[in-house]
Amino acid sequence: MDLTLDNISAYLRNFVRHPNPVLADLETDAATRGVPIVGPWEAQLLALLARSVQAQRILELGTATGYSAIWLASAVAEWDGHVTTVDQDPGRVREAQQNIDAAGLSDYIRIVQSTALPALQTLSGPYDLIFNDILSYLESVDEAQQLLNACLQHLRPGGLLLCDNALRGGRVLDTATDIGAAAAKAFTETLLQHPYVDASLIAIRDGLLIARKHDA
Repeated sequence: MDLTLDNISAYLRNFVRHPNPVLADLETDAATRGVPIVGPWEAQLLALLARSVQAQRILELGTATGYSAIWLASAVAEWDGHVTTVDQDPGRVREAQQNIDAAGLSDYIRIVQSTALPALQTLSGPYDLIFNDILSYLESVDEAQQLLNACLQHLRPGGLLLCDNALRGGRVLDTATDIGAAAAKAFTETLLQHPYVDASLIAIRDGLLIARKHDA
């Protein structure tokens, strides 16, 4: 959900520079079909952050159509950086692979079909940047805590953990009857207060949580 005012969104769109022509088509398609992807200015920020840490290894949780993976891979392909992206939906995986192939980035992006926690148990870190785009799909506070711990374990010192949908459309303000929002809130608040990271929550679109793991 985008909490940004429509007129501000339209203004920001004027300054988006797509690194790959496929991305504009994916934005149009997502708007038509209601596919949840990060907005173009948020994706542009993700790419900037990936470049700022010279990310060589990136992990994304939640592939959808491959939109954000294409942004991230485009940002780091210059120095042979790679993205591993995880999604449990076989239909999404097939669609994302087609889009990644169309973008010419199949050598830089690998899709793993799995749920997040089992994937994190088998994938080997450390990663320079982890993009968690599954806060909207958490089903319990316990799952949120497990996911946060696993992400931090797989993140290198000085690496970035980025999380979309941290505000859950504003539902984090009232979580009494919304288990999913309560889980996202637990993840976010635990990370913001974690002793081993510096973190900030930015009110862009549906809330972008940015955390840097302390140096060893």
